Formats: sequence, structure tokens, C-alpha cells
Amino acid sequence: MHSLKLLVNISFILLVVLSLGFAQGKKYPSALYLVGEGYAENTSNPEDGTIAKERAMSDLANQIQASVKSEFVSELTEASNSIVEYAESKVNVISDMKIEGVRWETFDQGEFIMAQAILSKDEAAELYYERTKELQKQIDANMNRVTSLMGSGDNDRALMELFATSKLFNQLEQNILIYMILGGRNQKELKPTFSRSHLDDHIYKLTETDINSFDDAINGLCFQISKQIQPGQKITVFPFDFQDTAFGSALSDYIRQQINFNLNKFIKFQQGKIEPGSEKREGLTIAGNYWLRASLMEIILLIYDESGSAIGSARVEFPISFAEKVGVAYKPQNFVDASAEDKLFSKSEVVYGDLNVDFWTNKGDQNIIFRGGEEMHLYVRLNTPAYLRFIYHLANGMRTPLYTSYYIDQSKVNKIVELPDVFECAPPFGVEKLQMFASTEELPDLNLKTVEIEGESYDVLADDLGEFLAKTRGFVKKKTGMVKKAERVLTITTVAK
Repeated sequence: MHSLKLLVNISFILLVVLSLGFAQGKKYPSALYLVGEGYAENTSNPEDGTIAKERAMSDLANQIQASVKSEFVSELTEASNSIVEYAESKVNVISDMKIEGVRWETFDQGEFIMAQAILSKDEAAELYYERTKELQKQIDANMNRVTSLMGSGDNDRALMELFATSKLFNQLEQNILIYMILGGRNQKELKPTFSRSHLDDHIYKLTETDINSFDDAINGLCFQISKQIQPGQKITVFPFDFQDTAFGSALSDYIRQQINFNLNKFIKFQQGKIEPGSEKREGLTIAGNYWLRASLMEIILLIYDESGSAIGSARVEFPISFAEKVGVAYKPQNFVDASAEDKLFSKSEVVYGDLNVDFWTNKGDQNIIFRGGEEMHLYVRLNTPAYLRFIYHLANGMRTPLYTSYYIDQSKVNKIVELPDVFECAPPFGVEKLQMFASTEELPDLNLKTVEIEGESYDVLADDLGEFLAKTRGFVKKKTGMVKKAERVLTITTVAK
């Protein structure tokens, strides 16, 4: 009797949510609007609505992030060659960005509060267009002052003006990204008068010291960072990505460690970190990419505030031989194979519109690196009872299920759930993927085979990646009616101790 009553209650909740979603779909068609949804437990606390809105905004920003990855980064070269690398550096953190022009609707669903972050594409595009034109005027005026200050030999004031202008340029780049995603049609009019490389060259000349080693390059970055932040702030530095990928390497984490260590020489700060199970990053975060340029290596980093807005940047360039002398690998171990597979994943890294799912590790959901022997914990939050499947794609090409059908029941909806198993990082090392499928109806059985690895038996997928994705995503597309579904993918780099 109790099971029947619970089933009826769950079905009723699903019916309410789906009916509401159908009505909202008519009210806010996807061709004209982006709509993020967030849920919070209704405890009669005024904070419940705030939490739901924060989650709705995160969902909206995640949709924009997915759009950037799948459609728009390649177009940035045409919009402005000078911003493409900085924009690619932003892709992995844009999900934390605060989006302007959003209006809100909230619904009391009894046990839960639901919030919708509604963004009219046309209205928001116009807003971002006007904001961007204003930023262009400010940047032009600032650069004219820089030229005058440098001409009079006042390099200290010129440098501070350049850092202030760099902050404006970061806002400009983010605005252009979002404007493009919203379908803005006047992209050529938003091309900056002064290029990012022109700005960087001035900063580089005024901050340049002799770079004779990798340590000198790190110190150059730290000096630039110190001029753009206040003493005493909490700062979290994340491993750096390799070029325009989400891939890491041993060098990725080495750069993070060296910035943490050397930054204290220039400015006192509080060491930030990701708390296991935490939904938010506190204080400032530093993330970036490193690039190979023939015989040169370039490191680009961006400084973000808690809202996800880029408030600063830094760049250095030096011979690759300096990095080679460090003695750690700067390319992911399985880079060629991982790049080929990444194209299959990127076709549908995130499925939106049905099931609202958050999913992360004890090291967050971006710039993730685990060293041999470290433990990985998994956390999820869903807005509806659902079955979860986790597939781990190893660096050697094998794919093993971590969970085939883990059920999140009504009592855990909209709460952070730590999954019971703990996983230890072990060989093979390289770029790997953790893929999660969620569905309100049980997922189809997997085609598995048993293999022996170093004396241990493991169940792995018998299908190759293309076959597996076609079968699973085909199932998702065919289901209709009451079935809700979602997919998420995390990129994880594993390295030896």
C-alpha cells in the first residue's frame, strides 16, 4: 500500500512538472527564449527562493556554455582574431557567469520552490550590443591615455591604466560571446578598435623581465596577477588546460602549484580550495590554458570573481625548451586518441529541457586532475526521481560502468547526494571521461564483456564509443511522454604521483 501511494505521489509530481513545462514551452518557445530552471526544498524560509534562482541561473549559464562548445568558438576567429584564445579559455568557466537581462518567474509546488530564469534572445542581444558599444568607447579612451602616458615616460600609471583596460576587455569578450549565442546579427560592428594582442604587447613591455627559465615565466605571471587583485583575498588556482581542449597534463598541475607557491612573493593571499560536495567557489579563481607556438609556449590565464566575471588576465611567452627542462609532460599521454573521441562526445555533451541534473567530483566539475592513489567521490543533485548510469571511459580506450542503474528517490530530490562508492586513481593515465545518463525510466541493458586487467576481472562495454553513444542517445530520442532524461560529461585527466 505504501509503495503504491509513493508511486502515485511521484507520478503526480512528474505530471505537474511536465504539464508546467509544456505550458511554459508554449509561453517561451526555444527559438525566442532561453529558460533555466532551478529547484529548492520548500522550508518556508525566504532563502528557498534565492537558492532556486541561483540554480536556475546556473542552468541557464550551462546552456550557454554548451552552445559555446558546440557552435560558436569556431566563429570567433571571424569576429576578432585577437580574442579567440581568451574566449576559448573562458568556455570551461562560463557556467559560473552572471547573465544580464534575465527576468524571473517562481512557482510554489508545495514541497518545492521552482524558479525560472527567462532570457529573451532578442531583448538580451540588444542589451549586450549596447553594453559592448559602450565598452568599446571606454577602451578606446583608455588606450589613448596609455599612449599619452607612455609618451611622457609615466610607465607606472600607464601600466595601471592597461590593467584597468584589460578588465574592460574581458567584459567585452564575454559580451561578444553571449551576443553571438543569442543570434546577434551585427557582430562585425563589435570588433574592437584595439586588438587584445595590442593591449597585451603594451603590458608585456612594461612588465617584462628577462625570462631565462620556466620559474621566470611563472614569476612574470604572478607579478601581473598581483597588480590586479587586493591583498588578503581568497584565491583558488585550477590546473591549466592544454590549448583549446579541456585536457590536462602533468604540466597543468605543475603550473597551478608554481603559481600558488610564487604568488606569495608578490602579494599575500588566502589559499582557496574546493570543499568536497560544495556547490560554489569562494573568492577569486584563476584558470587558463597553455599553448604551443612552433618553438614557443604561451600561458594565458584569467582571474574570475565569484559571479564568474573575468576581472583580470595575464600572459607570458617563452621557449618550449624551458618547459621541457622542468621534466614533466606537457601533452596528455593519450592526446591523439582523446581528441578523436572528444569529437563524438561534443556532439551532445549536455541534453537540456527535460531533467535538471548537477554532477561533480570532490575536485569540482572543471579543470579536474587526479594523481595516482587519490580518491574520487561523486556528487549529484536532481530535480526529479531518476535512474542514473555512470560510464567511465579510460585512457586505454576501455569503458567500464561505475553504476548501471542507481536510483535517486523522492526523498533525495533537490538535495546534494554523495554516491556510496569511492574510486581510486590508478593506471592507465591520461585524458579520461566520466559520462552520466539520467532517466525517469530505467535505461536499457548494457552490452558488456569481461576482461582481465593485471589479474583482476572487469566488466567493460563490448560496443565501441560510436555504437554505444548511438544506442544510448537513440533510446533517449525515441522516448516521449512522461519520460525525462539528461546526459552530462566530465573530462578528467589522471597522472602518475
